Amino acid sequence: MLSVPGSSLRSTFEAALVLQRAGDADAALERYELFLQAARSLGTQAPPESFAEVLVNMGTIHAKRGDVSRAKQLFSEALDAREMGTAHLNLALLELSAASRGGGMPPSALSKARGHCERAIALNDDDNAVVGARRVLRDIERSKTS
Repeated sequence: MLSVPGSSLRSTFEAALVLQRAGDADAALERYELFLQAARSLGTQAPPESFAEVLVNMGTIHAKRGDVSRAKQLFSEALDAREMGTAHLNLALLELSAASRGGGMPPSALSKARGHCERAIALNDDDNAVVGARRVLRDIERSKTS
């Protein structure tokens, strides 16, 4: 187990973020796990938005590694902690990606992806998520006319 004596949740999160941005996904995941363990031990003292952000970052790493199932689970857990446009957008993208690998685009996948995008736009909590969700919605509409 990784030990960070005297370290705050915030500094543990920031260290994980730096590692993730530097491309050291394994070390970042270790720090994120440490953050989650410490935050859970604090109970209600840890803000839900912190949990959500960490879970989204972990989901992003797993998605990039091709572990779609784990990524979806983490994005869903993030939404349980706090609704985030980024988590909704990532779930929409994973829905579309999984559907396209199956050789087609079933209406159920399009509907789920559309719902996640619409929620990301409605939340309006992250400019990048809103722009990305609008782009995905445009692509969904184009796919219906092709």
